[in-house]
Amino acid sequence: MASLLGVTVEDLKTYDSRPPVEALKRRGERDPQFGVALRRVLDQDITGEQLLKFLDATKHKDKKA
Repeated sequence: MASLLGVTVEDLKTYDSRPPVEALKRRGERDPQFGVALRRVLDQDITGEQLLKFLDATKHKDKKA
């Protein structure tokens, strides 16, 4: 696909906002609360949009503090 578009694979990867599954697994192993948080997101059927809004609100709150 990259060659058809005339770009490098690395260029295409910059448009992929998904973290690699292995990185998520490593993070969950290092930080058990991270794994619990991800499970809660799945269990509560939180949408990507809802999660992004929450993270944006948290980021703005931290800047005000």
